[in-house]
Amino acid sequence: MAEIRINATGGVKLYDADDSHYAQIVAGTITSNTDVMTLGHAAVVMGTKLDMNGSNLVLDADADTYLDTGTDDTIKFYVSGAHDLTIGANAINVLSGTTLTIDSGATITNSGTANGFGSADPSSADGDTLGTASAEWSDLYLADGGVIYFGNDQEITLTHNADDGLLLKHVGTGDGKEPSLTFQAGDNDIAQDDVLGSIFFQAPDEGAGTDAVLVAAGIEAVSEGDFSSSNNATKLSFKTAASEAAAEKMSLSSAGLLTVTGGVTMTGATPTLTIGDAGAEDTKIVFDGNAQDFHIGLDDSSDDLVIGVGSTLGTTTAIAIDENLVTTFGGDVSLSNDTAGNILTLEHTGGSNTGNTFIEWKTGGASSGLLGKTSASDERFELWNKSNDYMSFGTNNTEAMRIDNSGDLIIGKTSQTFSTAGTEIYANGDTRFTADANSVMKVNRTGSDGYIFSVYNDGSFEGGLTFSGGTITYQTFVGSHWTRLADNSKPTILRGTVMESIATMCNWYEAVAEVAESTDSDGNVTPAHKVKECITLPNGKSAGDAVTFTSDEKEYTGVYVKENNQQLPMSKVSDTEDSKAVYGVFMDWDDKDDGLNGDVNDIHIASVGAYVVRIHKDETVAIGDYLQSKGDGTAKVQADDIMRASTIAKVTSTTKTHIHADDSYCVPCTLHCG
Repeated sequence: MAEIRINATGGVKLYDADDSHYAQIVAGTITSNTDVMTLGHAAVVMGTKLDMNGSNLVLDADADTYLDTGTDDTIKFYVSGAHDLTIGANAINVLSGTTLTIDSGATITNSGTANGFGSADPSSADGDTLGTASAEWSDLYLADGGVIYFGNDQEITLTHNADDGLLLKHVGTGDGKEPSLTFQAGDNDIAQDDVLGSIFFQAPDEGAGTDAVLVAAGIEAVSEGDFSSSNNATKLSFKTAASEAAAEKMSLSSAGLLTVTGGVTMTGATPTLTIGDAGAEDTKIVFDGNAQDFHIGLDDSSDDLVIGVGSTLGTTTAIAIDENLVTTFGGDVSLSNDTAGNILTLEHTGGSNTGNTFIEWKTGGASSGLLGKTSASDERFELWNKSNDYMSFGTNNTEAMRIDNSGDLIIGKTSQTFSTAGTEIYANGDTRFTADANSVMKVNRTGSDGYIFSVYNDGSFEGGLTFSGGTITYQTFVGSHWTRLADNSKPTILRGTVMESIATMCNWYEAVAEVAESTDSDGNVTPAHKVKECITLPNGKSAGDAVTFTSDEKEYTGVYVKENNQQLPMSKVSDTEDSKAVYGVFMDWDDKDDGLNGDVNDIHIASVGAYVVRIHKDETVAIGDYLQSKGDGTAKVQADDIMRASTIAKVTSTTKTHIHADDSYCVPCTLHCG
């Protein structure tokens, strides 16, 4: 039976059932008379220490993993019966045959001195390697400014340039001490188009992906044929990309031929391209066309700069320029300047039509313009625009004059707009002058008095405007007014018929369009202006209403505007004998019949000056007679010689200039009712 006993030394002993094993507690120490003491399955909390007293601390069930404390101040670690580790005073030993593994994520920090690991340096020059063919290092990290030295003398360095790149340098200071980088292909049978080495440029981390991460540029050395003991012909291929993997855009062949896809741009203050040297050679640039080649070059045999057809210099020379700058075209026409450099000479020196020398402009193969001498038989000089378009003349980078395709001359403006300042001289003889707030025409005759204007009809002189001693004289003069019948009718009225005014004033209307400023395809500006056309006012329309009309063959949209008339009354054929309302005599109808004012039947009334008056058939006139209205559209002789309100005219000749069907007749008179 188990017992608890207290002995004479004050210890408490706990005996098991057969009284052969016990555990004793004396002065806070637990001892046992057996080698093993089991404390239970749960955690055991020790006081200040666990005293092994030189014995082993077994850690597993089969007792082959334990701590051996039998040696003073030493703990030996046994696992599966093997002695792996010993911890002594200030020393830890890992025994032979045991592996110490530092797991991923773990860190060993050395704050003191690590001995016994051996040196990382080789024992002699070229005496060791980093890694082996089967045990390679993965990554190498160097700090900012880190340097890799190459060679026993460390003459070649590869230095990190912080936040920028790498610097390859030869540290020697003498001639021939420069670094070199050689790309070597291990291929022992180089064939045509084999690549010997490449340099590529890429942004693989670009977030846009797709084309953005492809190789963007590169340089490659590419063989131009099979290598042999006498051939290593190679070109340099320069590649760039737009939306693609980089492809060849330029190459430099083994013969020094530079081939560029696209073009060559030379910039700078004085860009210079030199071809050839001072030796005797033909130099050229060949333009390789699809159907035809051309060339430009220096013909050394003549020292001429030539432009020709084909790829061979001198094959078919189109233009040749010699040292005196004489330019020959096709061998027949030359262009040169005089020794002073201020006269340019164009000369036809050979071939057919010698003597014809002109410059021709063509559009689409068709001749559009000529300048020069086009006939060998005379000396006339010609300037032609052979297209159906205008010819422009300008100064100060602005058009000053043009001749349109109808032969009309327009000066100071770019369109035939009468309301715009400028001059229009038409091929049909019509001339129009427009000035802005200025005199429209100034005429000056020097040397003597006489005609300023001379007027002709069918080549015969009719009269004109003269001055003498400060007096301006109008010759063969008649003054007329516009008028209209009250009903706007257009009956037959004989020339010289006596007319009377009535109380109703004439009214006229215009179609007026506001035209905005415009610029044509050549940059010529037409200022804002108004376009006006006389027009009859349709029934139901009034001033201010919209109207679409045509002027100078162009269609405009504007409004009806009533013209200002303060002095011109309507009239009628005189029906009152001795009427004081006589206005003058009928001249003609002012009717263009152009679809605009053709229905406005205006009349020209002669009122002052020299004209003819229609005389009643029963009247006989004499020179000096005054005339009055007969009351039927004809005139009669006034009974006295007093100038009266009813006096129409004074007879100046009894010659009957015209006899009408009713036997009334016209005689010359001076009119006095204007």
